[in-house]
Amino acid sequence: YDPLFDKKPDVEMKDAKSRKFKVIFIIVIAAFVALSLYFSFTSISSDKYTYRENDTGYTLYQFVGKEDDITLHIDYVRDESGNADQSKPVTEVREFSMSCNEYVRFIFIGKDVSKLQPHCFYYTKNLMAVIVDPENQNYVSVDGVLYTKDMTQIILHPVRNHQYRKALKD
Repeated sequence: YDPLFDKKPDVEMKDAKSRKFKVIFIIVIAAFVALSLYFSFTSISSDKYTYRENDTGYTLYQFVGKEDDITLHIDYVRDESGNADQSKPVTEVREFSMSCNEYVRFIFIGKDVSKLQPHCFYYTKNLMAVIVDPENQNYVSVDGVLYTKDMTQIILHPVRNHQYRKALKD
């Protein structure tokens, strides 16, 4: 109430602004929930392996592992059951092809893999070891740690490598 002008404040105007804000807020929250559900269902329904053909073979484009996928073989194109097609060698692993995976403990890299893009195994929190085929010309693993073949650069030191090394000693 404003005694100077002898009139009541415009309560309806404040209520309208408040309702408008609430409606916009609810719409934004609903959009975020919808997007979250969409991405959750998309990842659940994704194929386990996604490959793309390149000049020298195939690129592992995406791996979506589930609870029973504790080992990832990167050597040949594999079907959903994990069966390898030895006529289709994997030669490259794309950046973020396996990110935030909590199941994989071991990665085996085949002899034909010649390029691992940066962050291809991003935040694999339970990874214990990377094992490289001895015939691979570009990479080598020592005690489960992945190096360039000349061992001048560490490519990946698994988060739980200490558990792997301990098991080797026991």
